[in-house]
Parts: sequence; C-alpha cells; structure tokens
Amino acid sequence: MNLRKPTDDDIIRFRECLVADEYHCNQTVENWLATPGEFMVFFDEKENRVFVRIEHVLRVHFQHDQKVPRRELVPIIYKAFFWLLGMARKKEYSELIFESRSKSLIAFIEKLFGTKPAEANYFVRT
Repeated sequence: MNLRKPTDDDIIRFRECLVADEYHCNQTVENWLATPGEFMVFFDEKENRVFVRIEHVLRVHFQHDQKVPRRELVPIIYKAFFWLLGMARKKEYSELIFESRSKSLIAFIEKLFGTKPAEANYFVRT
C-alpha cells in the first residue's frame, strides 16, 4: 500500500465514485478538497484506490465537580468553551466535537452557542 496526493486522474475517478455511492452522492469533490484538511489517495500495486479526507478535529469531554453549585459552574464552562474555541482556531482545527449525555449541559451549550446535534450527519463542518 502507498499514499499520495491526488493526481488529476484520481480526481476524475473520485468524482465518478461519489456519484455512484449512495452514502456520498450528495457531497461534492470540492467538499473533500476543502481546507483545512487534506485529500489523499491510498493505492496498491494494481492502482486500486481508496480516497481519504483527513481533518484536524478536536473532540472535547467535560466532567464537572458535582459538589460545586450549578450557578458557579456556568461561568467556568462558558469561559472554558470560549478558550477552547480560540485555541482550536489558532491550531487550525476544522471542527470541534462536543459530546455529552447530560441533557442540561447539552441544552446549555445549544442555547449559548446556537449549536444543533449532528445526529446522523457526520459530514457537518462548523
């Protein structure tokens, strides 16, 4: 197996593959080539290809101290998220993924930042 940046021929074939794929047919080549991120091609000695988009993504997990009153946690979480967003921009992350099972924390983040759950759409760039 080898890895390379795409050739013109790779892009032509990739476009055909997108159209033919029920999971990716609504995407565009331009989405896959967009920066920040990298589009690469894995290939074998027969020139069989697998196309890959590599993105620099930040996944964030929070755990708060249950002994701290909620009114005291809110400003910390608020400032922490703005710090994370600034740090992510400086390091050129293309996406920040926040996962939680806490309904109240999810609601707080949605209200604060206007975010919505990605649900089954994993091709969301924020």
